[in-house]
Amino acid sequence: MRALSTRLVSAAHYIVRCQNRLPAFGKAWLKREGQPDLPLSLKNVSRSGFMAVTSEHIAAGSRVRLAIPFVGSVSADVRWSHDNRMGCRLDRDFSIGQVARLFLFCAPRSLPAELKIFAVTLVAMALIGLA
Repeated sequence: MRALSTRLVSAAHYIVRCQNRLPAFGKAWLKREGQPDLPLSLKNVSRSGFMAVTSEHIAAGSRVRLAIPFVGSVSADVRWSHDNRMGCRLDRDFSIGQVARLFLFCAPRSLPAELKIFAVTLVAMALIGLA
C-alpha cells in the first residue's frame, strides 16, 4: 500500500510541476567562470527553474549564471543534463514581474491576445510595485 501512495504522490507532484511551466522560445546567454558566454535557447520556464538547449554539453552539478534579455541575470544549479539539453534550478525564484517579462518576450508568438494583455498588465504592476 505504501508503494502505491508513494507513486500517487510522485504523479501528483509531476502534474503540478508540469502545469506551472510556460513554453519559451527565447534566447539567453550562459555565463561561466573563465569561459566565453554560451548562447542557449530556453524551452520552458517556471518560477523556480528552466529547461534549455545549448551547443555544448553542460554537466549536471555545474553552477551557471543565465543572462536573459528584459529579465536580468539569475544563478542556478544544473540539476540534470542530457546531450545538449539541461534543466536548472534557480537559486532564487523568478519574481512575478520576471515571469511576466519572460512570458512576453520568450513565449510562442501564436499566443492569444488575452494572455499577452495579461502579461503586460503583470509587468506594469511589477514596475509600480504591486506584484
